[in-house]
Amino acid sequence: MATHLRIHLGKERELYEQPPLVPAAEQARVFAVPDWADAHLARMLTPANRVGFLLQWGYFQISQRFYVATRYHAADIAYVAQQVGLGPADFDPLRYADARYYAHQQLVCEQLGIARFDAAATERLYQEALRLSSQHLKPAAVFDYLVLYLHEHRLELPTYYTLADVITRALLAFEQRLLHRLQQHLHPAEQRLLDRLLAADDPNETAAGETDADRRYPLTFLKRIHQGLRAGEIRERVTHFASLRQLFAQLQPLWQRLRLSDQAITYYAEYVLRAQAAQLYRRDERRYLYLLSFVVHQYYELGDALVDTLLHTVASTVNSCKEQVKETLYQQRTATQQLTSQVTGRGYRHLQALTQIRALVDAPDVPAEQKLARIDALLQRHQVTAAQLSEDHEHLEQLRVATEQQAGEALFHEALAAASLRLQTKLGALVKALVVDEATTRADLWRAVYYYQQHDGHLGAQVPLDFLSLTQRTYVLDAQGRLRTSLYKALLFLEMATAIKSGQLNFTCCYQYRAFEHYLLPAAQWAKQREALLEQAGLSAWRDFATVQATLQQQLQAQFAATNAHLTGADNPHAHRTPAGRYRLTTPRLPAEQPRLPAHLFPRHRVVPLREVLTSVARLTQFDTAFGSLPSKHARTPPPLSQLLAALVGLGCNLGLRRLAQVAPQVDEAALQRLASTHFSLDNLRQANELILAFTRQLRLREAFRLSPDVLHSSSDGQKYDLAVDSLGGSASFKYFGNRRGLTAYSYVDETLLVFDSTVFSAADREATHLLEGLLRHALRPTDVHSTDTHGYTEVIFAVTRMLGIAYEPRIRQLTNQQLYSWEPVAAHRQLGQTLLPDARLDPERIARHWDEVLRLVVTLKLRHSEASRLFGRLNSYARQHPLYRALKELGRVVKTEFLLRYVDQVELRQRIHKQLNKGESAHRLAHAVWHGRNQEFHAATRSEQLVAETCKRLLMNAIICWNYLHLSQHLARLSPEQQAATLATLSPFAVLSYRHLNLHGEYDFSDQPLPPEAPFDMELIAAWQPPAKPAQG
Repeated sequence: MATHLRIHLGKERELYEQPPLVPAAEQARVFAVPDWADAHLARMLTPANRVGFLLQWGYFQISQRFYVATRYHAADIAYVAQQVGLGPADFDPLRYADARYYAHQQLVCEQLGIARFDAAATERLYQEALRLSSQHLKPAAVFDYLVLYLHEHRLELPTYYTLADVITRALLAFEQRLLHRLQQHLHPAEQRLLDRLLAADDPNETAAGETDADRRYPLTFLKRIHQGLRAGEIRERVTHFASLRQLFAQLQPLWQRLRLSDQAITYYAEYVLRAQAAQLYRRDERRYLYLLSFVVHQYYELGDALVDTLLHTVASTVNSCKEQVKETLYQQRTATQQLTSQVTGRGYRHLQALTQIRALVDAPDVPAEQKLARIDALLQRHQVTAAQLSEDHEHLEQLRVATEQQAGEALFHEALAAASLRLQTKLGALVKALVVDEATTRADLWRAVYYYQQHDGHLGAQVPLDFLSLTQRTYVLDAQGRLRTSLYKALLFLEMATAIKSGQLNFTCCYQYRAFEHYLLPAAQWAKQREALLEQAGLSAWRDFATVQATLQQQLQAQFAATNAHLTGADNPHAHRTPAGRYRLTTPRLPAEQPRLPAHLFPRHRVVPLREVLTSVARLTQFDTAFGSLPSKHARTPPPLSQLLAALVGLGCNLGLRRLAQVAPQVDEAALQRLASTHFSLDNLRQANELILAFTRQLRLREAFRLSPDVLHSSSDGQKYDLAVDSLGGSASFKYFGNRRGLTAYSYVDETLLVFDSTVFSAADREATHLLEGLLRHALRPTDVHSTDTHGYTEVIFAVTRMLGIAYEPRIRQLTNQQLYSWEPVAAHRQLGQTLLPDARLDPERIARHWDEVLRLVVTLKLRHSEASRLFGRLNSYARQHPLYRALKELGRVVKTEFLLRYVDQVELRQRIHKQLNKGESAHRLAHAVWHGRNQEFHAATRSEQLVAETCKRLLMNAIICWNYLHLSQHLARLSPEQQAATLATLSPFAVLSYRHLNLHGEYDFSDQPLPPEAPFDMELIAAWQPPAKPAQG
């Protein structure tokens, strides 16, 4: 058997092999004798066997695995021995490790319904490890996912060595298969093409006999994707995209034969993005795998950048045109009012004249000759001459035009036509470069885009118009029926942007803007492996909708009955019925959790440097071991700790590596830049955070801050940050950023104040789209109950979280605006005398018709086939709601209604949610203090750079929280039991977010060390200098 990979450099292996720590307060519950065990205990020949059995029983309930008897904790041995009438010395672990040891294990598994880890379980675990290997996770992450898999499938957890061996065999087998396919399918022409990416030749020079397709492309120029929206920067992106598109087309057969997933492409491309060409040359045949992945990855990333450019440019132009229309209408307001007054006055005179003429014509006693004369006199009197009528007609036409302009359409289209040249300069070549997905794009729009691309932007007589509305067609054709080319192109770009956001225009050259179907598990795989996939995802209980409906219906009926019973019986004094029959809630405020934090618990005679905090936490958690060089599935030696901490502070405090090197003489900027480039991958930073979190979770003080030992509550919320650089990931919001652009940093906090995840996204994105990302990223579920504010929820989120086994409990504002639903007719609830009634009836057929697709989507999420934010971003974008979206929304209404009924019924639930959201707000204050540099603005342009900076900030926050936990734990441990109880009774969990005792801003040096020998200023030079004479005023 092969030596297994070194999966962990830190203490994780030791922690895994150690039995769980059981707090003294929990020992009675954990090691309680179950009723079924009394007879077995009576038959045990020695009391020591009883002790061993109860210890195995208690530990297995917690961790679902057995431990070597010599590792049992002395405190637990003493407690259990006392329960059976023995002393701690009467239990000998060495003598217990005999046949009875294994017999007891079999008995425990049978009673709990857990399967033993045998050869069949090993094979199942190996197949799951192979699947995870295809996602190119680090071995430590694969380890965590396998542990979760064993828990969900009720399989005994094996030893660390067994898991490490399974992971090693799976990773090696996957990589060998991939390299074998590469060697089998890599042709010499493709090999030469990839090698030329590493050449330093001038791309404008072509060797004799080589075609343009053989031209060498310098790798360096293709790495950086500029984020600006100036015409020159857009042209540069389009040029690079054209180069990558040509490479992609030539390498596409090889890529398809290798069957690389998006995760694999991103993983291998990451190394090329961070490595130097010389490092790639040393990778032997693997460099072709890395270079191929780089081409595909950058092709997709640049495609995303081009689509984002299109969206931002069109949005900016449309907003500019609308502002121009508003300004024009405002300037024309006085003239229009004056014109209206003139036309109205003349209209009254015309009506008066016409009325008198009508009466004269109808007069029977006036001869015809006199009628003509009198009519002419009337017209003269009312100034209705031919010249005046012509002038009136002209005024009326002006008023008609002005009235049309008041609607804004004509002015808008004129402004759009005027801005078209600028749009074409920026977007003309871009639109021609994009690769549209014909199969999933709206047919009329695809024809227009295809025509534009095929004719190189030159429009002819047969230009497609059917994608335009009837109103737009009236503007795009002039009075003679000729096409207004400039306006047509602007409207085409505008319609493309609208269709992209509504899911009607999709591309094959992107990650973010593909068709929704692409993000799901392949339909053929789902049809063939449906049952196996459901079991693999732990969703077998959801396979039959009829069964699911019956369960949900029963639960909803019971909750309607319980909530209404409490309302009718006056058991709910905090719900008040309105005259409209709705209910308004009042939630009593919770007692303030120590508004002033206990300063005496933290150092008062000194401030603790941030470096001391990070060094102490690094020594205990060994989070620095996560920073191996890239890419590596193996654990590697981390960089020097001092340099690592300097880089973390430079990025996490938003100082910047250059600025940090300038103010810290011991730090070399070039070394910091190299370290960040080669070691600060997002995976490494997240793993480092996990090491700090895993250590902190072992501290017993944390358990004192939990409301329940069995349920962990968490919340998430976003903070808005300005962008100081051009970034396609930013968005405008006058409310938050004024005339600038910004983004949202979204963080997840549990009830013990650990920040277990974070991400960044455009400030224009709805937070609900990204909510699931941080909950699904972790192998071991970070929470049992999750809360957000009102704007963070959708009915789809209610449905998906329920199926994933997460209780979703958002704070609901304006409950009277919420709709309740039921499976039965509303009249059925009214007949029961209920006062809180459903507003509408659910449509189970809508769910049933698409139940298979609902399961496919949730399995896709659970098995991490696609990122949740990408999947929901496209699903939410459809102009007409996708049938799957409507089915999920209908299912979510069931879950939301059941939650709302509990929300009305339980004041404690509302208080618990409010309390948890307050903890998230407090974590924001710590984030604000840590992220203090450079005016607290993001200076990272690309999303990957922004995520790295955000995760560095989160690592610093978690290190501070861990240090505070350690300091408070040590302080409490030194107190007497009575003092400990009194301190804990008043100690708020918010204390671990304290930072006033820390020095986050660095140190000032006022020592007497001599300054450099040269004077900083040359006073003779300054005194002799004369400013130039000012030019004479004309």
